[in-house]
Amino acid sequence: MRAALALLCCLVALAAAAEKYSDRWDNIDLDGILRDDKKLDAYLSCVLDGGACSREGELLKRVMPEAIRTMCGRCTPRQKEGARRAMDYLKQHRPQQWSRLVRKFDPTGEYTRKYEALRAQGKM
Repeated sequence: MRAALALLCCLVALAAAAEKYSDRWDNIDLDGILRDDKKLDAYLSCVLDGGACSREGELLKRVMPEAIRTMCGRCTPRQKEGARRAMDYLKQHRPQQWSRLVRKFDPTGEYTRKYEALRAQGKM
């Protein structure tokens, strides 16, 4: 599989650099991943510890906790946009998996509330 999810944030599946995450995957076909149930399921399974991970999936899984904590502070603009689109898609089309992701990465709801506040202000 080529591309780091998406999911959440495919986007964030980047090798950590000093200031920003690498822009290596900024041009992935996120919409293609979100429309392809098999690819999306593979990323979700990886990130939720339910299956094997591709190299990109491992990167996503490793970077995701920091990206969530920092509201994607080290993400490139494209990665931030991709994360927003992936989250919106998952909330609308995959609510059960979205809930599992939130329970795993934001069990107190702290970051979800911050994200929603920023969205309401038009900052995300």
